[in-house]
Amino acid sequence: SDKASKDSAGDNREASEAKPIGDGSGGGGSGRAREHRDSESSTDPQHRDQAQAASQPDDRRSPRSPRFVNPEQQFGRSPDVYVTLEKLMEAQEAFNNLVLAHEVATNDNFRFEPPATSASEASSAASSGGAAAAVSAASPEEELERRVRETMHRAFWDVLTENLAKTPPDYSQAVTLIGEIKTILLSLLPNNERARQQIEEVLDLELIRQKVEHGAFDINYYSNYVLDLMGKMCAPARDEAIRACAAIQEPVALFRELFRLLDLMKLDMANFTMQQMRPYIRQQAVTYEREKFEQLLASQAAVGVDGLRRTRAWLSESAAALPAAERTPSRVVSEALLRLVDWRQSRPQPEADWWPETLVMDAQKLVGIRDRLAQLHCVCACVLLAMGALGQRLPEDRRPAFKARATAAAAAVLADCPADRLDSAAAGLADTLAKSAESADYRVNDKECQLLTAQLADLPVHAAARLLHSRLMDFLREGLQDLQARQVRLPTGYSAVEAELAQVAGAFLRLCAHNRAVFGQLYDKLLMPDGRAGQAAEGQESRGEEQGCN
Repeated sequence: SDKASKDSAGDNREASEAKPIGDGSGGGGSGRAREHRDSESSTDPQHRDQAQAASQPDDRRSPRSPRFVNPEQQFGRSPDVYVTLEKLMEAQEAFNNLVLAHEVATNDNFRFEPPATSASEASSAASSGGAAAAVSAASPEEELERRVRETMHRAFWDVLTENLAKTPPDYSQAVTLIGEIKTILLSLLPNNERARQQIEEVLDLELIRQKVEHGAFDINYYSNYVLDLMGKMCAPARDEAIRACAAIQEPVALFRELFRLLDLMKLDMANFTMQQMRPYIRQQAVTYEREKFEQLLASQAAVGVDGLRRTRAWLSESAAALPAAERTPSRVVSEALLRLVDWRQSRPQPEADWWPETLVMDAQKLVGIRDRLAQLHCVCACVLLAMGALGQRLPEDRRPAFKARATAAAAAVLADCPADRLDSAAAGLADTLAKSAESADYRVNDKECQLLTAQLADLPVHAAARLLHSRLMDFLREGLQDLQARQVRLPTGYSAVEAELAQVAGAFLRLCAHNRAVFGQLYDKLLMPDGRAGQAAEGQESRGEEQGCN
């Protein structure tokens, strides 16, 4: 009886597992078997213990019937995830703060700039001495936003003009504008208590409203006070604009110019504060970016998204290209970073879907560095071929001048050429280089010109170009291995572009140092998942943070 009850319970359990979970049909036979099993287990303690033992996942108990696993049960089903608008706004704000902190820490030339203005506003600002932003080609969305902003501003100032033209004038809107000017001035003087107290006394809105009610309001008195205070607070570059604003007599035009100058002063103050705080920002940016990225990975993992898929593939490709004996985390990461600026490496299209998640914010900068390195390489390769084909036939005293002219000609032709079409542009340099040689009193014959043309047309596979490429990659590789190096020796063959190459290579190495300081531990965990990552990353992180601060 006990054996029969055990076999019955095991068969019923297998039947219930064979039924897909959650289909809602119930199943007549399996349902009755489940009820029979439940009734037996509830009445007899011995049967209840046997049923519980049979329900345990032990494949050894029934070798004659394999255990069926439902794929939906095995891999799981992603639950419906509902994200509120508030959460989306918080995530967007966190990402914007992360991008801003990263730009301030890695870009020495980062500055806040005023928004693009219309042509009429730009010409008006230029005539008044202000530094107006140049109007550049904008997207349809930006153009629509600019037009809406201009329309709203025009309507606002038209209403102010109508109010001041009434008899008696309606100064309610003007008093509101004075209150906004007061708020801006106080924000520009957060620590000067004496000046803040004076502003509170002079621009007392309650007293101004009383003057308006009794007809004693003088707008010129308050405009002169504001202009005098702005002249003391602004940068010397804004002095001419302040003097031009003081000459304006029409109230509406005066208010418009005052707000334009106050906006410029806020940008000047923000840029000055950012410049003063940049060393501190660089010190804190590493920890801040790491924490924000970890939060982003956690939020993606909560909805079943692998936030490091492209980073794993990027590191795996670089590790596979190295010999097994050289696959240390530091070497793999260095090679992976070097591949980002090697224009001869093939990449999938579109390239925007290829970049690792840890380098998305620097993708545009790295593309610009890669294209510029390719252009400098082609310029030097063209000059090297020109010197070999034509320069050696010139007198010694004329070779430096020919090299300088050849460098300028090659740089002019290749300046706006994409990296994937440099070879086709270089092929058309032969005539230009020949004319440079002729200017040095050397007549280039047709055979020499044809030889130079053929060499430039095969520039990517030419031995001299490949040698220059190898030297440049070795130079960058050495810099990645020793980010603390202060004395950098440029590769041989790049003397014609020495200054610019040092600048571009320095920008690349600074980006890499910051990236490794932020994500060094993460890279080690991906490359060394056996627990040794922390020890390997400790020294590298400290070096990277020091380099980022410098």
